[in-house]
Amino acid sequence: MSAFENKTPETIVPTDVDALIGRTENQRLEFKETINDVTSYELAKDLGSFANADGGYIVVGASRIR
Repeated sequence: MSAFENKTPETIVPTDVDALIGRTENQRLEFKETINDVTSYELAKDLGSFANADGGYIVVGASRIR
């Protein structure tokens, strides 16, 4: 999952994010339809998982298509 490999935030384009949509959530990928109802505990778990996996992505404003 290297959609953003060697990219800085200002060079990420919508097609880079689109490449993540439809993938299965795992220890390096998490989808959030909104962050309004995400608890700090849930966010800490996600970030901890990313730290243990040497990085990851939280895609806000999307849900995994089933």
